[in-house]
Order: sequence, then C-alpha cells, then structure tokens
Amino acid sequence: MRQRVRILRVTFTYIKRWNHPVLELNDGSKTPIAIYTRSRRRSRRQATLEIMAEGKHMQDLIVLTWVYVEKLIRTQRKMRCAALIVAGIGASFSG
Repeated sequence: MRQRVRILRVTFTYIKRWNHPVLELNDGSKTPIAIYTRSRRRSRRQATLEIMAEGKHMQDLIVLTWVYVEKLIRTQRKMRCAALIVAGIGASFSG
C-alpha cells in the first residue's frame, strides 16, 4: 500500500518494506525519513517510530501522517479478516 503526502513541493511515500512502513523521499534517492517497527510479543520489544535527521524539522507532520497511514492499514487488515471469516462460514454451510 502506498500513501503519498505532498509537503512544500516535496513528496514523501510510505511504503511497506521488511513488513513495516517506511517513509522515504520520493525523488529517486529513496532516502528514508522515518521507519516504524512493530512490537514483538515474544521478545517484548516495544513498537518504535524512528525519525531520521532528514525529517526532524517536520516530526509533528510525520507522526500525524503515520497515524493516518497506520489506521488505513489496520482497517484494511480487519476487512480482509472479516471477509475470510465470512467466506469460511459460507463454505461450511454450503454443503
């Protein structure tokens, strides 16, 4: 999933890399601006949003857009799970 955010003639793109969202410059350099790492239950590692030096001047905007993108991702994940459950229930009653 890609979400583009346009800020002062500079475009950033949230991409999913290594199973977590990465905010990077969309100028061909693919310079990472922020990286979100999910928590792990088994290792008790907490979730982190690491903002690189290139993004420090706009960290409030980065956090705001991350919340928006993460909400979209979680909503889509819930919809896929619900669709699979409904498909599974429909298959068990069809025959």
